Amino acid sequence: MNDAGRDLVGQLPAAALRRYCDPAGFQFASTAELPDPEHVLGQERAIAAIEFGADMGRDGYNLFVLGQTAAGKHNLVQHFLSERAAKEKPPSDWVYVNNFAQPHKPKAIELPTGRGAQFRDAMALMIDELRTAIPAIFDSEEYRARRNSINEEVGSQQEQAFEDLRKRAEARDIRLVRTPAGIALAPVRNGEVLKPDTFEALPEVTRKGIEQDIQTLQQELQKIMEHMPRLEKERRRALRELNQEFANYAVKESIDEERAAFADLPEVLGYLDAVQADVIDNVHLFIMQSELRESTEFAGVSNETGDGGLVPEGSMPAMLGSSFRRYETNLIVDNSGAAGAPVVHEGKPSLAELVGRVEHLAQMGALVTDFTLIKPGALHRANGGYLLLDSRALLMQPFAWDALKRALWNREVRIESASDMYSLASTISLEPEPIPLQTKVVLFGEPMTYYMLSSLDPDFQGLFKAAAEMEDVVDWNAQSETAFARQIAAICRQEEISHLDPTGVAAIMEQAARQADDAEKLSIRIGKIS
Repeated sequence: MNDAGRDLVGQLPAAALRRYCDPAGFQFASTAELPDPEHVLGQERAIAAIEFGADMGRDGYNLFVLGQTAAGKHNLVQHFLSERAAKEKPPSDWVYVNNFAQPHKPKAIELPTGRGAQFRDAMALMIDELRTAIPAIFDSEEYRARRNSINEEVGSQQEQAFEDLRKRAEARDIRLVRTPAGIALAPVRNGEVLKPDTFEALPEVTRKGIEQDIQTLQQELQKIMEHMPRLEKERRRALRELNQEFANYAVKESIDEERAAFADLPEVLGYLDAVQADVIDNVHLFIMQSELRESTEFAGVSNETGDGGLVPEGSMPAMLGSSFRRYETNLIVDNSGAAGAPVVHEGKPSLAELVGRVEHLAQMGALVTDFTLIKPGALHRANGGYLLLDSRALLMQPFAWDALKRALWNREVRIESASDMYSLASTISLEPEPIPLQTKVVLFGEPMTYYMLSSLDPDFQGLFKAAAEMEDVVDWNAQSETAFARQIAAICRQEEISHLDPTGVAAIMEQAARQADDAEKLSIRIGKIS
């Protein structure tokens, strides 16, 4: 440096290299005396941007909060959104139920807040009652009498047909004889069936006449035998109609109670219609279960299961217990205890944790599943509210970022897995009906992550149109000193640590200035300072 340059550089005194904070300037003896700050120190612009993003109800106005590590992004947004969500209406409940027409495509039903659990419990109670009521009605005197009447009518028709044939045969001295091979026709003389050698000894004219009569009667017998399956088919049809009539009588009363309770929900009413039809079609399951229960109780064996019916493989109770799972209700979103809209922070945003998953159970050497094994993801829990995600953690999870974008673009939560997408497993899986999505997603990340996504992902700007940038420093003045001290008081209360006297606050403030690399500034990256 030449002499001219040296003349331009002024000499700094040692005191100018470090700014000191005078504890005597504080008007408190301990931070315990200070209230919490009304606003987060130095983040007025960020809060305005967050409020703007939260207010925008149009598609694509999800929020990206930029800030360096330990800038307090999560706490700021969590606090702001929690206060906002507490004033909003709790979202709906959601259940998955069996799709009886297509069991591999479970049906999603939306219910008003708190009625999901009510519906689940009502269905469980109804099916439990039917497991007793249906066997009882099929054991009634009326049912037995009508069933016997059908059997007797068909049996009477069969007997009458054979009786008419027997009389015509006897008129021609021929008898119907039952043999191991079926019914045969044999000539009779003096009440006794002729032996073959005796028959051969008859005159030829007589033999031919008998053979002609037997042939004629054999044709009539053949017609009767051909008619028997039709009679049996008619008997089964009549019994099936009888069973449906009595089953419908038993089911309708219970179903009608549920229809009255959920009369304002068309989707529930449609499902109840499907349940009624399926119970009637599968009434034999209820009867078999009752008979099995009686036999096992008599033998001192319990057929109760602790997991809804999936019990050790190979047992009849397991098979029947599993059958009744078809009428269960899988409550995946329950907002009955919610005081407002949900604010969900998902710390591990994997594909399964975001969009949910379908679990499997081992049964008889194979992996099986059904709609009761559908598990919700963070998008389900945050539906109708706010979902908070760390962008770095999200991008590190395979398939998670693309799944989130699909959910936001399509405005629906579709449960999917990597194994299904790439056919990595041959197990039976499900295709649950997607659930409409209405949630505000907030991503946290450093500026580098934000600008990288903006430049490399063409979908990013269309989905995250709102951005809030956290400040790192504020001017060091009397106003910021007061706000800084109140921020320290709030941290002491939140972390349940000892409060500080003015000397301690001054020391932290000096450290904040050093971290800001500016004697006129204070670092507000509280995470690093504390």
